[in-house]
Amino acid sequence: MLHKVFKCSKLYLGMTAVILSQSMALNLAYADTVTTDFTKNLPSTDVDYSNPDSTSVFLFRNVENSLTLSELDRRYPALNYTYYNTFTSQVYEAIKEEQIKKRFLSKVPTSDGKTYDYNQIPIVIQADYMFSKDRGDQITYTGNVSMIQGDRHIKAQEIVYTRGEDGKQYITVKGDVNLASNQLVLDADQIVVELLNSNTQEVSADKTTFALVDTIMHGQAESLDSSDNITKLNRSELYAGPIRPFTLNIGASETIIDMNNQELTFKRATIRIGKVPLMWFPSFSVNISGKPQTGFKEPTIGLNSNTGFNINIPFVWYINQNMKYTISAFFSSKLGLLLNNNLDFATKYGITTINYAFSAPFMNRKDDTYRYYLGVRHLATFGDYDLSLNYRGVSDKRYFYDYYNNTDSYLTSNYSLSYAKDNWSWDLSAYTFKPIYNTESKAYNSAPEFNFNYRQPFAYNKFRFALTGQAAHLYNGDADIYTKADRFYLKSSILYSATNSVFKSDYSLSQYLNFYHQYNRNTNRYENIVRSAPEFKAEFSTKLVRDTLAFDRYAVTVTPSFGYTFRRISNKYDERFHNYDSSTQLPSILMVQNGIYNYGIDSLQDANDINLGYKVSYIDRFSGQDKLSARVNLIQSITKLKYLDIQTKQRYSKYKRNLVLGVHYNIADKFNFDTANIIDLTKGNSSMGVVSFNYQPNLTNIVQLNYRYATKKYLEDALITSYRDKEIKQLGIAYVWDINPQLSMLFSNYIDLKDRKLVDRNIAFNYVYYGWSISISYERRRVGANQYENGFDFSLNLIGFNNSYNSRFGRYINSGKIPFVGNR
Repeated sequence: MLHKVFKCSKLYLGMTAVILSQSMALNLAYADTVTTDFTKNLPSTDVDYSNPDSTSVFLFRNVENSLTLSELDRRYPALNYTYYNTFTSQVYEAIKEEQIKKRFLSKVPTSDGKTYDYNQIPIVIQADYMFSKDRGDQITYTGNVSMIQGDRHIKAQEIVYTRGEDGKQYITVKGDVNLASNQLVLDADQIVVELLNSNTQEVSADKTTFALVDTIMHGQAESLDSSDNITKLNRSELYAGPIRPFTLNIGASETIIDMNNQELTFKRATIRIGKVPLMWFPSFSVNISGKPQTGFKEPTIGLNSNTGFNINIPFVWYINQNMKYTISAFFSSKLGLLLNNNLDFATKYGITTINYAFSAPFMNRKDDTYRYYLGVRHLATFGDYDLSLNYRGVSDKRYFYDYYNNTDSYLTSNYSLSYAKDNWSWDLSAYTFKPIYNTESKAYNSAPEFNFNYRQPFAYNKFRFALTGQAAHLYNGDADIYTKADRFYLKSSILYSATNSVFKSDYSLSQYLNFYHQYNRNTNRYENIVRSAPEFKAEFSTKLVRDTLAFDRYAVTVTPSFGYTFRRISNKYDERFHNYDSSTQLPSILMVQNGIYNYGIDSLQDANDINLGYKVSYIDRFSGQDKLSARVNLIQSITKLKYLDIQTKQRYSKYKRNLVLGVHYNIADKFNFDTANIIDLTKGNSSMGVVSFNYQPNLTNIVQLNYRYATKKYLEDALITSYRDKEIKQLGIAYVWDINPQLSMLFSNYIDLKDRKLVDRNIAFNYVYYGWSISISYERRRVGANQYENGFDFSLNLIGFNNSYNSRFGRYINSGKIPFVGNR
C-alpha cells in the first residue's frame, strides 16, 4: 500500500495538527496505513529529548537563567509532536513521577527542618553507670546509654568521653550504636564524634549501615567519616533505596557524598542490581540535584526485535555555562555500534542543537555501510521576529526503523522567519520532505513559501477587514503530471458582528483567488490557470444560561445557532487543477469535536448550505465536572452541488447533507460516553467517527471500549489510501492502568468487524523500582491481507540516585489507541 502524507501550508498549520491526530485514531483495515511524521521537529536519535532533565543550557542576561529543551518544546508548541492533544505523554509521566516519588520517599528518615548551634546546645547523657578517671579527662558511661544534643540522638551500650593532651575532645560510642540526626541515620559497631560541642559535626564510624536523611539513599561501609555535610565512605555499597536484594547500588572502594553540592563521587566503582554486577567504571559522579554536571550518566540496557541486545552509555560534558556536549555509545548485537553526538549551545542569537549520529562500516553489523543521522535546530527571537531552522538528514530510509522502530513516512526539514505585530503577521518558510521507511513516492516540497495575514481587531457593530495570502513554490519530482508549480493565494474578507440582549450575529463577505503557474511533464509546457470564488457567510446564535436545575445541581448553557454559507467556485471542472494540500481536504476527529470542518487552499467546494447547530453543556456546580457537553450541526445544501471525482474524472451532482456530532456524557461518576462523528446522510456516504465508552477513575487509569469507522468514500476523498475497496470498521478495547504506583500496564486489541481478523494488538508493562525501571512491550499488527508484523521491546533503565522516576510509559497516550483521554 502506498502511504500518502501531504504537506500542509502554514496557513493551515492548526488544521494540520488535528489531521495528524486522525491518522493516529483511525488505523486502516490492514494497519499498514497512515504513518505520519509525528516527531518531525524533534531530534529523533536522542530519546532523552522527552526527559525534562536531559538538556540544560544557560542563557545570557536578558533571557532566563536556565531552560531545558522540553521546556522549549512547551514554549514553542509547534516543535512538540503532542501539541494537538490536551493530555500528553509529558503530563502523564509528570503525574507518574510524582506518584512514585511520593511512594518511595514516604518511609525515608526525615529532618526536623531546623538548624542547630552546637556551641549553645548542651549534651545530655543518660546511663545506668558512670566512671571517671584521669581527673575527669576520661568519663565512661555504661548500661542503657543514650545521648541527645539538638537533632542528634545516639543509643549504645557504652559512651566514653575523652579529652586529649592536645585539648581535643572526643566521644567514642561503642556496641550496637544507633545515631539519628538531620544528616544521617546509622547503625555501627563504633562511632567517634570529634568536637561534639562545635559546629563541625565530625563523625567517624566503623562497619556501619546508614541512611541519608530526606533521600532514598541507604548504604553500608567499612568506615565512614562525616563533616560539614560531606561524608566519605571506604569500601562501601551505596543503595538507591532500602538495602534489598534488587535495589540498584554502587560498590566502590571510595565514595564521597557531598550534600552541600548534591553530588556523589565514586572511585573504582561497580554498578549492580543487588549483588549482580552490570558494569565497572574507574571513576564517575552523579548529580542528585538536577544541576548540570560533567560525567557519565546512567546507562540503558535493552532487548529489541530490531536491535537485539542493546546498551546505551551517555557521557555529558558541560563545556561552560552556555554549551553542553553529549556523546552516547549505543551498542546493538544486530546493528553494531552507533555513536550519537549532541552539541547544545546558547548565544545572544538563540539556542542551537546539533545532533550527529553515525555508524562507520567497521562498526555496522547489518550491511557494512556508513549510516548516519544529522539534525540541526536553531531557535531565536529578535523583538517581533522569530527564527526557526530545523534541518534533518539521514543516510537511508530504514535508519529510524532499525534503530528506533519508527515508522514515520517522511523526514521533514523546515525553516521559518516570522513576524507578528499589531494587526500584521507574516512568515517566510521552506519545507522539504524526504521519504523514509516503506514510502516510495515523494511529497510536494515548498520552498520558498510566504504567508501573510492582516486582521483588524474584533469589535461589535463595526466593519472589519481581513486579508490572508500565500505565495509558494511547490515541487515534486515523482509527481505523475505536475512536478512543480508556483501557487498564489489570496483571501480578502469584510467582517461584521452585532449583538443585542437576545442574539449574536456574525457576517463575512469574502473573495478567494487562486493562481497557478504549473509545469506539466506530459506536455513539457507551463500552464497558467486561475480559480476564484465569492463567499458569503452569516451565523446567528444565542446563549441561554440557567444556573438552577434539578435541585440546584447543574448549571446549564444552551447555544442554538443558525448559519448560511454561499460559495461558488469557478472552473470547477478544469482537470488541470491539482490538490497540492491533500491532507487538509477533510476534517478529522478532533476537528469535529471542536466544530471545524472546512477545507484547504486547493480543495474549495461549492456551498449553498444551511447550518443548524445546537450546543448544550451541563456542569455540576459542586464538583465542576461536565455532566453533558454536546455539539450537533446539520449542514444541508439548498440546491444540488456539482462535483468532480478526482479518480474517475467524472462529473456528478448531489445534495450535501452532513451531520456533525460531538458528545461527552458522564454516565455515572467515573463512567463516560464520548463520540465524535461526521456522517454523510446522502448516498455518497463519506463518513468517519469514533464512539467510546470509558471508565476513568483518575488521570492515569482509563479503560475504553472503542468503535472506529471510516467509509471507503471518506478514505478515497481524503487520499488516505490508494485502495478503493477498503473501509474501516474496527472494534477494540484499550486500557492504561496502574496496578500500583510502580507497576503500569497497557493493553489494546482491535479487530476488523468485516473479516473478524486482528488489526493490531499492543501489550506493555512498565515497572519502577529503587534505582531502575523495566519496560516490556509486544506489538502485532496487520500489514497485508493475511500478513502480520510482530515486534517486541525490552528496556532496563538505570535511574540512579536523582529521584527522577520518568516511566516513559506515557508515549502510549499518544498512540491513538486511546482516543479520548483528557479531552475533558
